[in-house]
Amino acid sequence: MPLPGSDEAHVWSVDLDLPAEGLRALRELLGPDERERARRCVLPLQRDRFTAARGALRSVLARYTGTAPERLRFLTSPRGRPRLATPVGRLGGAERLKDPEGPEGLEGLESSAGLERSEGLTGAEGLEDLEGLDFSLSHSGATALIAVAHRTRVGVDIEEIDPALDHRTMARRFLGPAEAELAAALPDPAGRRVFFTGWTRREAFAKAADCPIPRTLRLGDARLLWDLHIRPGTCAALVTTRPVSALRSWTWEGPVERTPHAHPHGR
Repeated sequence: MPLPGSDEAHVWSVDLDLPAEGLRALRELLGPDERERARRCVLPLQRDRFTAARGALRSVLARYTGTAPERLRFLTSPRGRPRLATPVGRLGGAERLKDPEGPEGLEGLESSAGLERSEGLTGAEGLEDLEGLDFSLSHSGATALIAVAHRTRVGVDIEEIDPALDHRTMARRFLGPAEAELAAALPDPAGRRVFFTGWTRREAFAKAADCPIPRTLRLGDARLLWDLHIRPGTCAALVTTRPVSALRSWTWEGPVERTPHAHPHGR
């Protein structure tokens, strides 16, 4: 499968509630550490959904790398951000990024981290290309999202909107003053959605920048942030460290993939 273009990101939506035979097949793809993490899940449903999410991630990344999904290996940053191990994929040396609370926000993150800017690609199967492959995984309830980008870092987050959560208190604790005031002023469910929208944006930012979740977001370009509409009852967001102009989305169905949909950016 071709890598994402320099001005786009790919998003895969995954249904995690799979039949037993599908789960068995995905379990065979997992590495020892993933199987151990699945084993530690308290509830069987949690274990099955974790297995499905990790297996789907391997399946998706295999399409881009041309590597068998069970042969993929992952490394993590000190904060736990995953990346593909060399030689399959590597964002060279980008373990330290600019403080998101600083005046520039995400703008200039890659230049401060020493990431190389590529004006052209050497072919989808070349090592030079795959070293720029980046991805992010998030799952909540029965849905997972997998974001894939090239020559930019990407972070994605999805959350089921919890009707029992005290969203006003959470907004005061985790969001900026203006968003917290809006979440408190609006009636439910609008105020609740304000909180979850703000929260998923911050989670996606933290995943892309490999940093603590910031209270205030400062984005230098609107094309760094995308609000995703996945299904009713959820909020989701995607953040990149370089502007992208379009998203292409798929529904993961094992070896079968649907026609992608392009979403040009607009606000």
